Amino acid sequence: AGVRRDVIQGEVDELFARGELSGREIEIARRDGTTRWLIWNARLLTDVDGQPAILAVGQDVTEQKRSGQERRAQEAMLESLINSIPDPIFYKDHGGRYMGCNDAYVSMVGRARERIVGHTAEDLFPPETAADMTRRDKATLLSLQKRSSEDPVEYPNGRRVLFETVVSPLWDENGEA
Repeated sequence: AGVRRDVIQGEVDELFARGELSGREIEIARRDGTTRWLIWNARLLTDVDGQPAILAVGQDVTEQKRSGQERRAQEAMLESLINSIPDPIFYKDHGGRYMGCNDAYVSMVGRARERIVGHTAEDLFPPETAADMTRRDKATLLSLQKRSSEDPVEYPNGRRVLFETVVSPLWDENGEA
C-alpha cells in the first residue's frame, strides 16, 4: 500500500531544492487495494529548533479524475460514431464557429479538421454560400426547430452532389439550445 518510495524521495528532493511544490498529482494505493488520486502542495519550513519541516496539503481528486476519464471515453465513442456515418456532419457554437465535424464533412470541405474547427462558414466558404449557411443557422436558433433544405455541393475534386441538409438546434443538459 502507499506510493513507491522512489517517487516520494524524488518529490522530497525536489521540495528541498525548490522550497515549495504545488499542483502535484499522485496516485496512492490503499491497503484495501483501491487507489486514490491526490493533488497536493507542499512547502519547506523550519521548526522552532531550526530543523526542516514539511507542510503538505492534499485534496482527493479521485472522483474528478474518474469522471474526466469517463467523459473522454464518451467523447471518443461519439467521435467514432459520427465518423462511421457516411453523410457530412458538423456542429457549431452560438457564434457560428465549428466545434467539430466528421470525416465526411472534412472530405466535403477539403480542409484538415484542424482548419475547420474554430472557424466560421465565412472562413471556409465563398461569401454567398457562407451567408446562406449563417442565415439558415440563425433562423434555426431563433425558431428552435429543425430545418431541412436541398443544397447543391461541389467537392474540392469537382464532384457535384445534391444534399438534403438538416440543421437542428443541439440541446444541453439544461434543455437549452
